Amino acid sequence: MKIVGGQAAQPGQFPWQISLRACQRCSHTCGGSIISADWILTAAHCIETNVRTYFVAAGERVLFEDPSNTVPTSLIRVHNSYNNPRRMDNDVALLKLSRSLTFNQKIRPICLHSDGDVQPRPGTPLTVSGWGTTSEGGNTAKVLQIVSLPFKSDAQCRQKLNLAYTMNMICAGYDSGGRDSCEGDSGGPLVFKGKLIGVVSWGRGCARPNQPGVYAKVARYHGWIRQVTGLGSNNNNNNNNNRPQESRPPTNINPSTQITQPIINQPSILGQHQFACTNSGIQPIQVLPNKPGQLNFFADSSYPARADCKWHL
Repeated sequence: MKIVGGQAAQPGQFPWQISLRACQRCSHTCGGSIISADWILTAAHCIETNVRTYFVAAGERVLFEDPSNTVPTSLIRVHNSYNNPRRMDNDVALLKLSRSLTFNQKIRPICLHSDGDVQPRPGTPLTVSGWGTTSEGGNTAKVLQIVSLPFKSDAQCRQKLNLAYTMNMICAGYDSGGRDSCEGDSGGPLVFKGKLIGVVSWGRGCARPNQPGVYAKVARYHGWIRQVTGLGSNNNNNNNNNRPQESRPPTNINPSTQITQPIINQPSILGQHQFACTNSGIQPIQVLPNKPGQLNFFADSSYPARADCKWHL
């Protein structure tokens, strides 16, 4: 899949976006999303059985602009029900990195959308990004491209796509065509309200009228992601999908407390949370253990303590 009818992303606008390559100097093949310092979520159809190690380029807006952030994988897990019961169903895969990413303004994880979150209504704009081709059968983009696409209900998707569409998918696109994701964007992020709601999967051509793009529905895979990665230790037994609960600030911290000083020597708040800053939206952060001689409070020091930042529930 690729981006058709989009525009160039701004530097650092999509810090969770990665470029997937079959070798360190190979060309871009697919996209993916950073979900933690050690794990990437991408599409199963991006994974070739004869490739044992992939390379993940993080923090890039222009392809190959910073080779220092290209990391090999140490583990590949394709969903065990990929292509079952229908072709392109369960089109998700996880990649473990051989070394952890260092978060900064250009490299950050994205939180996963869940069934408990606010759900988009038909017509709500979702954002997809990637370096794929800018026209069907065309050339790949050098600069990261983005495009907004209207969300479609399951009923609308089934009407357009018939039996090829399953409960593990969502779709988005204009009835008139002209804007879409396509070749080279596969595995990349579809985002709603700052959370990963879909993984670029498949489509009938690119940007064709009445042919919306199809995405793996991230909310369906919380349990599988937790099982493979160990991320998110809390269970929600009321959900048949066995998805983990969203990360929450601990009870000993008031969610409305402004972050005005580094948070140190408080082991109870270690782990991934979210906080919100004025004019910055909701940002995922990683609260790390304090290191000797340092005042670590987030995963990187480029996000300073600010009076306009608050915990976000």
